[in-house]
Amino acid sequence: MQYADNLIYLNEYTTANGGSIPTSFWYARSPEIIENGWDEYGVVQQIAVPEAEPYLLLAKGYGRFLQFKAAEASGDDTALDAALDMFALVEDHWTAVTPTSEDAVSAEETQGIANGKLLVWQSLVAGSTRMNPLTGKPLFSHSIFARENVGTMYEYDLGEAMSIADVWGVTSFASQFVGIPENDNQVEHMSISMLLQMVMAEPVAVLDAIDEEKVVTGQADAAEANADMALNSAIHNEFAPSFAENGLRTVEQWRCFLKGMEQGSDCTLKKRQKSK
Repeated sequence: MQYADNLIYLNEYTTANGGSIPTSFWYARSPEIIENGWDEYGVVQQIAVPEAEPYLLLAKGYGRFLQFKAAEASGDDTALDAALDMFALVEDHWTAVTPTSEDAVSAEETQGIANGKLLVWQSLVAGSTRMNPLTGKPLFSHSIFARENVGTMYEYDLGEAMSIADVWGVTSFASQFVGIPENDNQVEHMSISMLLQMVMAEPVAVLDAIDEEKVVTGQADAAEANADMALNSAIHNEFAPSFAENGLRTVEQWRCFLKGMEQGSDCTLKKRQKSK
């Protein structure tokens, strides 16, 4: 009965906050949940309380994702715009759950905050990782929160399994960051490359070597690998240098860059629709 009451609370809260998360999404016991000694009842019990409401970034994120899916076919919204708009939601979330301080923040602390926001954002839009080819283990993990992303919620909404590429697609990415139509997971690739470079401090050369190896072994087309490497390089040169100091402005500049627009272009949603 407590679990049922908690589900009613979450349904009402998420609906009121723009993204009605399907009830079935909560009724799942992932391997990560089991490994941490939890079950679905305990997870729901922890978040279905007023004190946890600031953490339910999931509702607003899913609401933004559903807006994208509703307008995807008409071209009035795009995968890139929806994914990057979630940075603003993460910023609001971070402000809500993190105590503010008027003290000067060191460069190290500033970078740590930026890394934390990236982790939250990547968890929301994808929640996936890459396997270390040497150890066979994930390069990073979101632990029990790995399944709490908009794509997984959408699968439960539709009642069918989907790849993250099918969930998102690549609308609005300039052609040099896609390469071939089959290279349709660029939202995921972008998010993972950001984490590996900016949080895990993996050099671009290492990430590019992985793509080059896939070409040599016949696992990937050269045009696909070149697009992935172009995205890796763009993250290193255009996004990483300024994100910690000025997150949302960097995101807007990044949006323009990935669309192939000129530096300083206005990338408001209205302009995006006209320029599609």
